[in-house]
Amino acid sequence: MKKWIKVMLIILPILISSGLSVYYYYEISKPWYVLDNINKIEGVFEESKLLKQEDHLFVATNQNELSIYSMSQNNTVIFKSIVKFNVTLNQKIAIIDNFIFTVENNNFYIYNFTNYTNYGQVGKKNASTYIYDFEINENIAYLATSFELIILNISNPRNMSIISTYTENNHFAYGKHKISYYDEFLYLTDTYRGLRIINVSNPFKPHQVAQYFVNFFSNPESSISEIAVSEKYVILLDRYNGLLIYSRISPDVLEFLGFTYASSSTVKMEIKGNFIYIAEENRGFRLVSIADPNNPYTETVISNNSSCYGFVLVDQDVFVLQENEIGFYQLVLGVGPNPTRKAIAIQVITGFLQVLAYLVLAVVLFILVKRSRILQ
Repeated sequence: MKKWIKVMLIILPILISSGLSVYYYYEISKPWYVLDNINKIEGVFEESKLLKQEDHLFVATNQNELSIYSMSQNNTVIFKSIVKFNVTLNQKIAIIDNFIFTVENNNFYIYNFTNYTNYGQVGKKNASTYIYDFEINENIAYLATSFELIILNISNPRNMSIISTYTENNHFAYGKHKISYYDEFLYLTDTYRGLRIINVSNPFKPHQVAQYFVNFFSNPESSISEIAVSEKYVILLDRYNGLLIYSRISPDVLEFLGFTYASSSTVKMEIKGNFIYIAEENRGFRLVSIADPNNPYTETVISNNSSCYGFVLVDQDVFVLQENEIGFYQLVLGVGPNPTRKAIAIQVITGFLQVLAYLVLAVVLFILVKRSRILQ
């Protein structure tokens, strides 16, 4: 055997083992975060919505009730009262200033809610089909129904008027739509037709400026069910393709960055800093890191395999609405090796060693075959 080959056989294992060790310790030394449970209040919160305004939390239920909780400076939650409404409140609800906005089936409601005690219905608007989602911006409400977008003037809640409707030449897919308003643009999910970006700077003439399809993985099917938008990102939850991360280069220009797992039972998503906060009704609460948006991964999970119906953020800390409690969690640095990066590093190293073993085996077989031919 040639001398240089002998030298390489000695050096290569040392270099490979050293390189893998450096990679492994680099990965597990990366900072990681956990959600530390600080306090909680127990109750029955099945199929409810969680909201926050100022120093109050609100739990809206499918029993027409709105439970009100006050919050102390250390985010301790204290039950205050229950208000009974004449509509179910767990479909979609928003509390803005002294008003409650909600929908039930194909009806959009506005309630006066002064001082969180006195309330009364001050407005109602019917749509021709089911209202799945809505967004409020100043005196305008955007309603996403089964097959159209309705833009309402709500400056006078008792006499709401339709500014315009939009269906992209009747090309909306009939079904469940979600919307998110950001900088005079609406980001509207259109089930299997992907994402539509609609310019609503002139509410009298809304117009589509872009459309993005998501059936670009091996599974050609697509069904977008949730959306979250921030200054830098657009996040889509697709039933077949998972959690999709897009860079928001401009309001109407998106660039696909990466994807990771999230449950199709997701009911709410929100972007804050380098994290996506996700409530999964059937699997719990999930925190996804997008510090590297091309390679997003689950940072931590709480109430795994149990119901989570929603959350509200306090900076980067979070109130989580679970089936039997509202818990307050602080985002803190983890102690010790990064468990998520450790698992990923082990998978990468194992995969590399498997490929290397196959290559070595192939080289050995090649040498044996070559020698057998020479001997013949």
